[in-house]
Formats: sequence, structure tokens, C-alpha cells
Amino acid sequence: LACLLACLLACLLACRHGYLSKFVPCPGPSSNSSSVNPGFNCAATLAEACAGRILLLWVRHASLIRPLGQSGKLQLAKDLVELQATVGQGLFSLEAHGPANRCLRAFRTLMFTDDTALPTAGCLRDLAPSLVLQHCFSRLPASIKAPAERSGVSPNQYSRWLDQHTAADVTRSVASTLEAARDEVAAAAAADDGQAAVIGLMKQLCGMEV
Repeated sequence: LACLLACLLACLLACRHGYLSKFVPCPGPSSNSSSVNPGFNCAATLAEACAGRILLLWVRHASLIRPLGQSGKLQLAKDLVELQATVGQGLFSLEAHGPANRCLRAFRTLMFTDDTALPTAGCLRDLAPSLVLQHCFSRLPASIKAPAERSGVSPNQYSRWLDQHTAADVTRSVASTLEAARDEVAAAAAADDGQAAVIGLMKQLCGMEV
């Protein structure tokens, strides 16, 4: 990760010096969401949007990881802190209570929430249903394939697919996946209360009969 973050920081600095520096005033790491006036500082608005996009893409890709054990969760939580620092240092310091940082905090909480407590977790309010659904597959048996696995596409290809489709398309895709594996889904729900809670939440988010 250190190599990746160093590369990201270099790219962000190149973007800032090569493009954003041509704007007056030029947004820098000391800029933050609370100081942005969209009517007068176009560059700061662009930098804020770019920083938020980077963090949200990290959450998206983290939600696709499966299986995800305790050591993996701890590593992702550590990576999250380092990524936030890198984006703040190289591009733009996002407001602590802005949508991107709320999403990151909520996803970190989601990762460490027990299966049985998942359907009523408060962190769900700050997460898009697609992120929750994708993460839920990491809690299910490998025999229940996620949409990307079922389609045979890479995480990057699936991420591009998400950019090009609506939330309704995503939930329909997950619902179709669960329906295709109905026997495996029923067996998992019957074998474990935690699995039943996860599957129940997924069906609820997809508008399926629970």
C-alpha cells in the first residue's frame, strides 16, 4: 500500500501543479469544504469533487473484497486512514462531516458490525444500498456468487459498470444473483442466524420477499 499511496500522492501533486495552479486562487491541502464558495472558486469545487470521488471509489472497491476476515478488516481500516491523509495532503482536505467522509466512517463501522446486528445498524443511513449489498457478499459462502463473479468481470470492469448504471439496475442484478442461487441462499439462511440476517437485509434492499 505504501507504494500505491506514494504513486497516488505524486499524481495528485502533478494534477495540482499542472492544472489547479493555473486557477486563482489555487486550492491546496489547506483548503477544505467549509471554505469553498462554488460561485467564486471553481478550482476548489473541482478539487473537492475529485477528492470525494477518490475516497468513494476506495469504498466501492473495498466493498467488493471477499472473503473478508478480521485481519483484512483491520488492514482496510488502517488503509482508510492513510488514504484520507494522502488525499488531504496532495489535493484537498474534505470536511469531516461531508458526504465522502461520512461514507468512509460508515463503511468502517459496517465492516466490524456483527452479522445479526447488520439489518438495524445505524451506519446504513450513510451508505448507498449498492455498497451494502456488495459488502454483504463477503459475509456469504463462496457458493453464492456476487454479480461480478457471476458475470466473469474484473473489479475494475464491474466498477465501470456501476458508473454506467442506476441504483435500480444494481439491485435488480443482486436480486437476480440471489434468485439464481436460491438453493444455496436458503441453505445458508437455515444454517446460521447471522447468515439469515445478512440475506434478509439483502432481500429487503432489493425489494424481494423476505
